[in-house]
Amino acid sequence: MSILHGTVLLALGVALTYAGMPNAAGVSPRFVRGFLGETFYPLLCTGLVVLGFSTMLAVALERI
Repeated sequence: MSILHGTVLLALGVALTYAGMPNAAGVSPRFVRGFLGETFYPLLCTGLVVLGFSTMLAVALERI
């Protein structure tokens, strides 16, 4: 894994988080609705952000 991999994972997590946010009327996108979407989707986004950040941190600490 490299810094680029971590950056891509982090960016993907942030982009999916932004895409899944409710609109001004408070309506979530179709792919986030339902029990599975309401529980799994936030975990997926959080996991991608944490994995991306930890990958970048691990690579950076390895280079020191």
